[in-house]
Parts: sequence; C-alpha cells; structure tokens
Amino acid sequence: MAADIFGSNVCKNVEYEPETGWVGANWNACSVGMAYKARWGYERTMKGREMVQFDELIHDCREERRIARKKMEGKDLRVDADVDEGVRIMARPGKGSEAYAKSIDWWAGLETRALREGETKVNGNH
Repeated sequence: MAADIFGSNVCKNVEYEPETGWVGANWNACSVGMAYKARWGYERTMKGREMVQFDELIHDCREERRIARKKMEGKDLRVDADVDEGVRIMARPGKGSEAYAKSIDWWAGLETRALREGETKVNGNH
C-alpha cells in the first residue's frame, strides 16, 4: 500500500553474508543517509567535484562498494535482482498507484482552497 500511495519502491536495508547471501541489516538507514550527505559535502569541497549531484554520488559509492566486494569475494554478488548494494526492494507500485495519483489534484485543490480561506480570515476579509 505504501508503494502505491507514494508511487515509489519500498525498501529494506540488507547486508551480504558470504555463507547465506543478502540478509536483513541491523543498521540505521538515517545514519547511512547522513554519512552519504557528509561524503557528498566532502566530495564537493575537498575533491573538486563541486557540481556532483547527490544521486550521482550515491551511484558512485554503491559501484565502488560492489567492485570492492567483488574483488574481495572473487565473484559478482549481484545475484538478487531486488537487491542493490545494501537495499532490497520489498514492494513496487502496482495498479493501485494510479488511483492515488489521480487523487493528488483533488487534495492539492483542497489545500489551495484552505490556504486561500485562511489568508482571507487573517486579513479580516470574511
């Protein structure tokens, strides 16, 4: 349902165990996100990549990690189509996502109306 509502994949953190493959991870995704943001700032200020986009940096980091893991293990570990270096897709948007996408205009209209009516009341023009 979350995938349909947000129109986006729902993911879970995973890590690679040589004996069992990809398993659930016990690390905090927010901490990892902050580490990526720190790396992004470092790359932009210290490495001369002022124009690098955040998504591009994430891609670069994941590719570096995949290559390092491949060298260490001697094989390509991308055997699970739903896993990409520490993230497993648990759900993808389905046909239900169309219904939520259609309702966005309706909700946006309600928000605009509420803001307009609230502004009118604040300015004393009932």
